[in-house]
Amino acid sequence: MAYLGFDRRITLTWLDETAGVVLHTTDPVAVRAALPTQFAQDIAGAEARVKTITLLCRVWLNPPTAPHLRDAALGLQPKTINPERQQRTDKEPPCTPSAPARRSTSG
Repeated sequence: MAYLGFDRRITLTWLDETAGVVLHTTDPVAVRAALPTQFAQDIAGAEARVKTITLLCRVWLNPPTAPHLRDAALGLQPKTINPERQQRTDKEPPCTPSAPARRSTSG
């Protein structure tokens, strides 16, 4: 069984910023080069930044499964970034490492 989750704190803003870079280029070297400066203030430590960028690249550049979902999300990306969402994401807690989802046993 596969689980969906992250092993570190990820914000919606970071996901949006990474998607924005990927919309301009899908070159992994260029994407990885653009991201550290965006996250330098938010993520203390070079190793933590590298691991976070690796996770974000797995989401937007080379998802291990269902690349069609990534493609659909990238197609929606320009429509989902707006001032209202940006204000909301500034107030929301970040996504945090998650436990495996459990199925309900009630019917």
